[in-house]
Amino acid sequence: MSNKLLDAVRNAERIRSTAYDQELQIYINSALYDMKRLKIVFNEEEPEDEVISAVICFVKANMGTSDVKNKEHFKVMYNDFIDRLRLDSSKVKAGD
Repeated sequence: MSNKLLDAVRNAERIRSTAYDQELQIYINSALYDMKRLKIVFNEEEPEDEVISAVICFVKANMGTSDVKNKEHFKVMYNDFIDRLRLDSSKVKAGD
């Protein structure tokens, strides 16, 4: 996985240092696992913007102790992105 995704998440979280990179990477990996579990395909080296947006929403919904309403908002946004990706036939792997 390229650093593009980590850099995008760090920027979206307004984190300037690399101090939280390990935690951010855990959340990124969890979001990508969720997408793979749902058979959503994406370019792992150069993730598409919609995949990056979904990952950012996942991280914002799960990281830290910010306002619960804000976190809920990002959970809904993540699920909306997932729904759109699953409806896009070019983003869904055919059944096994």
